[in-house]
Amino acid sequence: MKKYILTALISFAIIQVVYSQTETEKIANIEKATKEIQNNLGKYLKDEQVKDSTGNRYVYKDGNELKLITVYYRDTDANKNVEWYFSNGEFIYTQTIWTDKTTNKVINSEKCYLKDGQLIAWKNNDKLLDTSSLDFKSTEAALLAYGKKLFAAEK
Repeated sequence: MKKYILTALISFAIIQVVYSQTETEKIANIEKATKEIQNNLGKYLKDEQVKDSTGNRYVYKDGNELKLITVYYRDTDANKNVEWYFSNGEFIYTQTIWTDKTTNKVINSEKCYLKDGQLIAWKNNDKLLDTSSLDFKSTEAALLAYGKKLFAAEK
């Protein structure tokens, strides 16, 4: 009986490790894709949609394929940067960084990793959030809806 319990526990541990590696690999692949987009910005068509004293919004495309949307906004107490990345017609990553206008220190940083229309990881101030939490689920729904809206608007 002890052998069966031990075997079950070891099997469960192995499955957890394999699953974690898979998620880690997915995140690494998304980071690789975003880095590739960043490295190729000069090759993409840059559309300046908004540029004024409060900030700017740029859209980057490779031909007709949407790659990146960036928004920079000067709020009363913070500078807000948001970037949305797309690959092969899919929303894959978003990053939000807010910095204090006076000290220039980061006051909020969020990174969201998406794969196959699902939020697979969310880091808030470099802390990984639990994928089963209510905040994670509600953020996933809102983020996916907004990503679809962005994508449709830029087609």
